[in-house]
Amino acid sequence: MTVFCSDDFSRPDGPSLGNTYTGQPWVATGWGTVAGRGRKGGSEVNAVVASTGATGVYAATTQTIPAASGDQLCGPLALHTDALNFVLWERVLTATEDAVKLYVRTAGTFVERAVYGGPPGSTGIDPDAVLELAVAVDGAVLSCSVNGTVRATYTLNVSEAAALTGNGAGMRDEGSPGYWVDFVVATVATGPTTEWADKDDARLIWPDAVDMDDALLDHLLAVSQELCAAYAPALADGAPVPARYKQAVVQQARETWSNAQRDGDVLGFDGDYAIRVRPLADSVKQLLRPNRAVPSFGVAVEEES
Repeated sequence: MTVFCSDDFSRPDGPSLGNTYTGQPWVATGWGTVAGRGRKGGSEVNAVVASTGATGVYAATTQTIPAASGDQLCGPLALHTDALNFVLWERVLTATEDAVKLYVRTAGTFVERAVYGGPPGSTGIDPDAVLELAVAVDGAVLSCSVNGTVRATYTLNVSEAAALTGNGAGMRDEGSPGYWVDFVVATVATGPTTEWADKDDARLIWPDAVDMDDALLDHLLAVSQELCAAYAPALADGAPVPARYKQAVVQQARETWSNAQRDGDVLGFDGDYAIRVRPLADSVKQLLRPNRAVPSFGVAVEEES
Protein backbone atom coordinates (compact mmCIF):
# COMPACT_ATOMS: atom_id res chain seq x y z
CA MET A 1 0.00 0.00 0.00
CA THR A 2 1.27 3.46 -0.90
CA VAL A 3 -0.07 6.19 1.40
CA PHE A 4 -0.38 9.64 -0.17
CA CYS A 5 -2.18 11.37 2.67
CA SER A 6 -3.05 10.42 6.25
CA ASP A 7 -4.07 11.95 9.55
CA ASP A 8 -4.84 10.54 12.97
CA PHE A 9 -5.53 13.95 14.57
CA SER A 10 -3.26 13.10 17.51
CA ARG A 11 -2.33 16.68 18.32
CA PRO A 12 -3.37 19.21 20.97
CA ASP A 13 -6.93 20.50 20.93
CA GLY A 14 -7.36 23.49 18.67
CA PRO A 15 -9.89 25.49 16.65
CA SER A 16 -8.61 24.21 13.29
CA LEU A 17 -7.47 20.94 11.76
CA GLY A 18 -4.17 22.44 10.60
CA ASN A 19 -2.14 20.06 8.45
CA THR A 20 -2.43 16.32 7.97
CA TYR A 21 0.16 14.01 9.48
CA THR A 22 1.75 13.82 6.02
CA GLY A 23 1.87 17.62 5.68
CA GLN A 24 -1.05 18.56 3.41
CA PRO A 25 -3.15 21.50 4.66
CA TRP A 26 -6.78 20.91 5.52
CA VAL A 27 -9.30 23.25 3.89
CA ALA A 28 -11.87 23.15 6.68
CA THR A 29 -13.59 26.21 8.15
CA GLY A 30 -15.29 25.45 11.45
CA TRP A 31 -13.46 22.18 12.13
CA GLY A 32 -11.06 21.55 14.97
CA THR A 33 -9.32 18.88 17.04
CA VAL A 34 -10.85 17.57 20.25
CA ALA A 35 -9.19 14.89 22.39
CA GLY A 36 -7.03 13.68 19.51
CA ARG A 37 -9.91 13.52 17.05
CA GLY A 38 -11.13 15.73 14.25
CA ARG A 39 -14.56 17.26 14.81
CA LYS A 40 -16.93 19.61 13.06
CA GLY A 41 -17.72 22.58 15.27
CA GLY A 42 -19.37 25.10 12.98
CA SER A 43 -21.84 25.23 10.13
CA GLU A 44 -19.28 24.39 7.44
CA VAL A 45 -19.64 20.67 6.68
CA ASN A 46 -16.71 19.81 4.38
CA ALA A 47 -13.12 19.24 5.44
CA VAL A 48 -10.94 18.67 2.40
CA VAL A 49 -7.38 17.95 1.40
CA ALA A 50 -7.62 19.77 -1.93
CA SER A 51 -5.16 17.57 -3.81
CA THR A 52 -4.04 14.17 -2.63
CA GLY A 53 -1.69 13.41 -5.49
CA ALA A 54 -3.44 10.26 -6.69
CA THR A 55 -6.72 8.47 -7.04
CA GLY A 56 -6.89 5.44 -4.82
CA VAL A 57 -8.73 4.31 -1.73
CA TYR A 58 -10.22 7.21 0.19
CA ALA A 59 -10.94 6.08 3.74
CA ALA A 60 -12.14 7.77 6.88
CA THR A 61 -12.88 6.13 10.21
CA THR A 62 -15.73 7.77 12.12
CA GLN A 63 -17.23 7.58 15.58
CA THR A 64 -20.98 7.73 15.07
CA ILE A 65 -23.46 9.14 17.57
CA PRO A 66 -26.67 7.23 18.45
CA ALA A 67 -29.83 8.51 16.82
CA ALA A 68 -31.21 9.45 20.25
CA SER A 69 -28.51 12.11 20.48
CA GLY A 70 -29.31 13.58 17.08
CA ASP A 71 -29.16 12.64 13.44
CA GLN A 72 -25.78 11.39 12.23
CA LEU A 73 -24.86 12.15 8.64
CA CYS A 74 -21.16 11.82 7.93
CA GLY A 75 -18.71 10.13 5.60
CA PRO A 76 -15.63 10.40 3.38
CA LEU A 77 -15.43 12.53 0.24
CA ALA A 78 -13.71 11.41 -2.96
CA LEU A 79 -13.07 12.97 -6.39
CA HIS A 80 -13.55 16.35 -4.70
CA THR A 81 -13.35 19.01 -7.41
CA ASP A 82 -14.96 21.91 -5.53
CA ALA A 83 -17.75 22.52 -3.02
CA LEU A 84 -20.38 21.69 -5.64
CA ASN A 85 -18.80 18.60 -7.22
CA PHE A 86 -17.72 15.51 -5.28
CA VAL A 87 -18.56 11.95 -4.25
CA LEU A 88 -19.86 11.19 -0.74
CA TRP A 89 -20.18 7.78 0.98
CA GLU A 90 -22.29 8.78 3.96
CA ARG A 91 -23.43 7.10 7.17
CA VAL A 92 -27.10 8.01 7.65
CA LEU A 93 -28.34 7.26 11.17
CA THR A 94 -31.65 8.79 12.28
CA ALA A 95 -34.75 7.74 14.18
CA THR A 96 -36.20 6.33 10.95
CA GLU A 97 -33.19 5.28 8.90
CA ASP A 98 -30.04 3.19 9.31
CA ALA A 99 -28.02 3.11 6.10
CA VAL A 100 -24.83 4.04 4.30
CA LYS A 101 -25.50 5.88 1.05
CA LEU A 102 -23.48 6.85 -1.98
CA TYR A 103 -24.18 10.33 -3.30
CA VAL A 104 -22.74 11.96 -6.41
CA ARG A 105 -22.92 15.75 -6.30
CA THR A 106 -22.51 17.71 -9.53
CA ALA A 107 -23.36 21.38 -10.10
CA GLY A 108 -24.57 21.49 -6.49
CA THR A 109 -27.17 18.72 -6.88
CA PHE A 110 -27.00 15.53 -4.82
CA VAL A 111 -28.14 12.29 -6.50
CA GLU A 112 -28.33 9.07 -4.48
CA ARG A 113 -26.61 6.34 -6.50
CA ALA A 114 -26.44 3.38 -4.10
CA VAL A 115 -27.54 2.41 -0.61
CA TYR A 116 -26.64 -0.23 1.96
CA GLY A 117 -29.27 -0.72 4.66
CA GLY A 118 -32.53 1.18 5.11
CA PRO A 119 -34.91 1.03 8.11
CA PRO A 120 -33.58 1.05 11.71
CA GLY A 121 -31.38 -1.94 12.42
CA SER A 122 -31.09 -2.95 8.78
CA THR A 123 -27.30 -2.68 8.62
CA GLY A 124 -26.70 -4.56 11.84
CA ILE A 125 -24.09 -1.92 12.76
CA ASP A 126 -23.82 -0.82 16.39
CA PRO A 127 -24.74 2.91 16.35
CA ASP A 128 -21.82 3.60 18.71
CA ALA A 129 -19.29 1.68 16.61
CA VAL A 130 -16.20 3.14 15.00
CA LEU A 131 -16.72 2.53 11.28
CA GLU A 132 -14.22 2.42 8.45
CA LEU A 133 -15.96 3.90 5.43
CA ALA A 134 -13.96 3.73 2.20
CA VAL A 135 -14.39 4.66 -1.45
CA ALA A 136 -12.09 2.92 -3.93
CA VAL A 137 -11.73 4.93 -7.14
CA ASP A 138 -10.72 3.13 -10.34
CA GLY A 139 -11.35 5.51 -13.22
CA ALA A 140 -15.12 6.00 -13.29
CA VAL A 141 -15.80 2.94 -11.11
CA LEU A 142 -16.53 3.50 -7.42
CA SER A 143 -16.43 0.63 -4.91
CA CYS A 144 -17.76 1.61 -1.49
CA SER A 145 -17.05 -0.43 1.61
CA VAL A 146 -17.98 -0.61 5.28
CA ASN A 147 -15.38 -2.15 7.59
CA GLY A 148 -13.52 -3.66 4.64
CA THR A 149 -16.52 -5.24 2.92
CA VAL A 150 -17.77 -3.76 -0.35
CA ARG A 151 -21.41 -2.79 0.08
CA ALA A 152 -22.06 -0.76 -3.07
CA THR A 153 -20.56 -0.14 -6.51
CA TYR A 154 -21.34 2.50 -9.08
CA THR A 155 -19.93 3.66 -12.42
CA LEU A 156 -20.06 7.39 -13.04
CA ASN A 157 -21.99 8.38 -16.13
CA VAL A 158 -20.43 10.61 -18.78
CA SER A 159 -21.67 13.91 -17.36
CA GLU A 160 -20.65 12.98 -13.81
CA ALA A 161 -17.17 11.93 -14.91
CA ALA A 162 -16.79 15.21 -16.81
CA ALA A 163 -17.72 17.22 -13.70
CA LEU A 164 -15.62 15.27 -11.20
CA THR A 165 -12.12 16.06 -12.46
CA GLY A 166 -10.46 16.72 -9.09
CA ASN A 167 -8.60 14.25 -6.88
CA GLY A 168 -9.28 15.96 -3.58
CA ALA A 169 -10.51 13.89 -0.64
CA GLY A 170 -11.93 14.66 2.74
CA MET A 171 -14.78 14.37 5.20
CA ARG A 172 -18.34 15.67 5.31
CA ASP A 173 -20.50 16.00 8.42
CA GLU A 174 -24.09 17.22 8.24
CA GLY A 175 -25.65 15.94 11.46
CA SER A 176 -24.74 16.00 15.14
CA PRO A 177 -20.96 16.45 15.22
CA GLY A 178 -19.19 13.13 14.79
CA TYR A 179 -15.60 12.39 15.70
CA TRP A 180 -13.05 11.49 13.04
CA VAL A 181 -10.29 9.28 14.34
CA ASP A 182 -8.41 8.34 11.19
CA PHE A 183 -8.12 9.49 7.59
CA VAL A 184 -6.14 7.82 4.80
CA VAL A 185 -5.74 8.21 1.05
CA ALA A 186 -3.76 5.36 -0.45
CA THR A 187 -3.42 3.04 -3.39
CA VAL A 188 -4.07 -0.58 -2.50
CA ALA A 189 -3.54 -3.65 -4.66
CA THR A 190 -7.03 -5.16 -4.77
CA GLY A 191 -6.87 -7.21 -7.97
CA PRO A 192 -7.08 -6.20 -11.63
CA THR A 193 -7.07 -2.41 -12.01
CA THR A 194 -9.23 -2.71 -15.13
CA GLU A 195 -12.43 -4.72 -15.10
CA TRP A 196 -12.64 -7.10 -18.02
CA ALA A 197 -16.34 -6.53 -18.73
CA ASP A 198 -18.75 -3.74 -17.86
CA LYS A 199 -22.53 -3.36 -17.94
CA ASP A 200 -22.49 -2.44 -21.63
CA ASP A 201 -20.61 -5.64 -22.45
CA ALA A 202 -23.03 -7.65 -20.34
CA ARG A 203 -26.09 -6.19 -22.01
CA LEU A 204 -24.63 -6.81 -25.46
CA ILE A 205 -23.89 -10.46 -24.72
CA TRP A 206 -26.59 -11.39 -22.19
CA PRO A 207 -30.18 -10.42 -23.15
CA ASP A 208 -31.53 -10.74 -19.58
CA ALA A 209 -29.05 -8.09 -18.43
CA VAL A 210 -30.78 -5.38 -20.49
CA ASP A 211 -33.55 -4.91 -17.94
CA MET A 212 -31.52 -5.83 -14.85
CA ASP A 213 -31.02 -3.36 -11.99
CA ASP A 214 -27.63 -1.61 -12.28
CA ALA A 215 -26.57 -2.42 -8.71
CA LEU A 216 -27.38 -6.12 -9.12
CA LEU A 217 -25.60 -6.33 -12.48
CA ASP A 218 -22.52 -4.57 -11.05
CA HIS A 219 -22.51 -7.04 -8.17
CA LEU A 220 -22.77 -10.08 -10.45
CA LEU A 221 -19.96 -8.78 -12.68
CA ALA A 222 -17.77 -8.06 -9.65
CA VAL A 223 -18.24 -11.60 -8.31
CA SER A 224 -17.58 -13.04 -11.75
CA GLN A 225 -14.47 -10.85 -12.19
CA GLU A 226 -12.97 -12.16 -8.96
CA LEU A 227 -13.59 -15.78 -9.92
CA CYS A 228 -12.27 -15.39 -13.44
CA ALA A 229 -9.20 -13.37 -12.42
CA ALA A 230 -8.24 -16.05 -9.90
CA TYR A 231 -8.31 -18.73 -12.63
CA ALA A 232 -7.12 -17.00 -15.80
CA PRO A 233 -3.49 -16.41 -16.75
CA ALA A 234 -2.56 -12.93 -15.55
CA LEU A 235 -2.47 -10.16 -18.13
CA ALA A 236 0.66 -8.06 -18.47
CA ASP A 237 0.41 -4.46 -17.29
CA GLY A 238 -1.22 -2.37 -20.02
CA ALA A 239 -2.15 -5.40 -22.12
CA PRO A 240 -5.56 -5.24 -23.84
CA VAL A 241 -8.30 -7.42 -22.43
CA PRO A 242 -8.92 -10.37 -24.79
CA ALA A 243 -12.44 -10.72 -26.13
CA ARG A 244 -12.67 -14.19 -24.60
CA TYR A 245 -11.94 -12.72 -21.13
CA LYS A 246 -14.87 -10.32 -21.54
CA GLN A 247 -17.07 -13.18 -22.70
CA ALA A 248 -15.95 -15.30 -19.73
CA VAL A 249 -16.83 -12.65 -17.13
CA VAL A 250 -20.31 -12.09 -18.61
CA GLN A 251 -20.92 -15.80 -19.04
CA GLN A 252 -19.92 -16.52 -15.43
CA ALA A 253 -22.17 -13.68 -14.22
CA ARG A 254 -25.03 -15.31 -16.09
CA GLU A 255 -24.19 -18.70 -14.56
CA THR A 256 -24.12 -17.15 -11.09
CA TRP A 257 -27.48 -15.46 -11.61
CA SER A 258 -29.09 -18.61 -13.01
CA ASN A 259 -28.16 -20.40 -9.78
CA ALA A 260 -29.78 -17.73 -7.58
CA GLN A 261 -31.83 -19.51 -4.93
CA ARG A 262 -32.62 -18.82 -1.29
CA ASP A 263 -31.87 -22.28 0.06
CA GLY A 264 -28.63 -24.09 0.53
CA ASP A 265 -25.16 -22.62 0.13
CA VAL A 266 -26.04 -19.05 -0.77
CA LEU A 267 -24.64 -15.57 -0.44
CA GLY A 268 -27.20 -12.84 0.24
CA PHE A 269 -27.22 -9.49 -1.58
CA ASP A 270 -28.99 -6.43 -0.15
CA GLY A 271 -31.82 -8.57 1.24
CA ASP A 272 -33.49 -8.95 -2.15
CA TYR A 273 -31.39 -11.56 -3.90
CA ALA A 274 -29.50 -14.68 -2.92
CA ILE A 275 -26.76 -16.23 -5.01
CA ARG A 276 -25.84 -19.90 -4.79
CA VAL A 277 -22.10 -20.35 -4.55
CA ARG A 278 -20.72 -22.29 -7.53
CA PRO A 279 -17.25 -22.82 -9.03
CA LEU A 280 -16.42 -21.57 -12.49
CA ALA A 281 -18.48 -23.15 -15.23
CA ASP A 282 -16.55 -25.49 -17.55
CA SER A 283 -17.40 -23.30 -20.53
CA VAL A 284 -15.92 -20.30 -18.72
CA LYS A 285 -12.73 -22.22 -17.88
CA GLN A 286 -12.39 -23.08 -21.56
CA LEU A 287 -12.57 -19.39 -22.47
CA LEU A 288 -9.92 -18.46 -19.93
CA ARG A 289 -7.59 -21.41 -20.47
CA PRO A 290 -8.33 -22.98 -23.85
CA ASN A 291 -7.35 -26.59 -24.33
CA ARG A 292 -4.32 -26.86 -26.58
CA ALA A 293 -3.22 -29.86 -28.57
CA VAL A 294 0.12 -31.30 -27.43
CA PRO A 295 1.98 -34.10 -29.24
CA SER A 296 2.22 -37.46 -27.52
CA PHE A 297 3.94 -40.30 -29.44
CA GLY A 298 2.91 -38.68 -32.71
CA VAL A 299 -0.75 -38.38 -31.67
CA ALA A 300 -2.31 -35.03 -30.81
CA VAL A 301 -4.07 -35.15 -27.47
CA GLU A 302 -5.86 -32.40 -25.58
CA GLU A 303 -4.21 -30.87 -22.55
CA GLU A 304 -6.60 -30.63 -19.61
CA SER A 305 -7.23 -27.21 -18.08
